[in-house]
Amino acid sequence: MPDEVYARAAAEFDRPTPARLIALICTVNTWNRVAPATAKAAGTDERAGH
Repeated sequence: MPDEVYARAAAEFDRPTPARLIALICTVNTWNRVAPATAKAAGTDERAGH
């Protein structure tokens, strides 16, 4: 992320929030990449009911 964008976000939030937002975005992006590779569909769980 460009320094200017980070600086704008840091000006809007308290100190840890921009880092938490970045971590959340990375987590969601990772799951979005893992799901197709494992043929998982949102809202499904083969363990349900066991």
